[in-house]
Amino acid sequence: MSLLDRSARYAMLGSMKTRRCGTGNLSLPVLTLGLMVRDCRDGAPYDSVRRTVLKALDCGITSIDLATGYGGGAVETAVGKMLREDLSGRRSELTLATKAGWADGSAKTLTESLDRSLRQLGVDHVDLYYHHAADANTPFEVTAEVMGSLVRQGKTRFVGISNYSLEQTTRMVGIMRKMRVPCVIHQANYNMLNRWVEDGLLDALEPLGIGMAVFSALNQGLLSDLSVGGPRVGSRAEKSLSAIISGVATGEPAYGHYPEGVDVRGHILGMLSSLRGIALERGQTLEQMALAWILNHAQVTTVLVGLSSPEQVEACAGALRKSDFSKPEVEKIEAVLPSRPKR
Repeated sequence: MSLLDRSARYAMLGSMKTRRCGTGNLSLPVLTLGLMVRDCRDGAPYDSVRRTVLKALDCGITSIDLATGYGGGAVETAVGKMLREDLSGRRSELTLATKAGWADGSAKTLTESLDRSLRQLGVDHVDLYYHHAADANTPFEVTAEVMGSLVRQGKTRFVGISNYSLEQTTRMVGIMRKMRVPCVIHQANYNMLNRWVEDGLLDALEPLGIGMAVFSALNQGLLSDLSVGGPRVGSRAEKSLSAIISGVATGEPAYGHYPEGVDVRGHILGMLSSLRGIALERGQTLEQMALAWILNHAQVTTVLVGLSSPEQVEACAGALRKSDFSKPEVEKIEAVLPSRPKR
């Protein structure tokens, strides 16, 4: 590493703040590397992921978010290879999080899935294990007990929940507290265009003593400069835009209130243009401002960022250089975004 590279690395490390997960004993960098959609096959795809991961770690993004089944296990296997070949001796610097049990909170699924993750990663424990989504068929007490058992066995240090509603979150965290299971965080979808967590969940986190990890902070790339004139046909951003349009038509409260009879697609693209204008006034890209806007909420511990190249790492970390908002800036943004349904 050259002197210039080393200086840049330490400058970035100095700016990478950490936040505690509620009242728990786990702290995370405010940005977490999410690898859900990465192609990790041998050759150029793996090399690209490897370079991105190493660049992220050098910039202070020392938290990595995974799931047992991402890429059929290929993502965790690739990270395991990096742990052996590139990061040997650096395991203590990393926070490894994985998740399993989409709508399945059974003891069998959660135990076997974590064991599979540990094999794929080549480690004896992860730092954080999420139950991926609430299970309507397994009693919450069963899910809580097995998560606690995995902590006692030393297979994970902490546990979290993901994609739980407000009512489900309150129930599960209460049960885990009684069982002394160290549940420290809730991982949820949240961004400027999908604000469902503001309908009670966000405000409930502090009293429950847990933090929030946010995924889809850029709404699958829709909240980016590249999407302002209209996202690329067939892209994840275009699919996300279509989902919002359908949701608005059916009255989905997560997307806020749009004027009657408005061309929703045109209205959203107009909002993106206005938001980019505000970002430019702040000296940021739209995606940087969107990340900073999420982090401006004190309940948020960390934001997952799905980076596809080393160059994107520094661009993303640039959001931290101006993460505060003045009152006029907040008011200007709120005036652009769809109004929230009254509670």
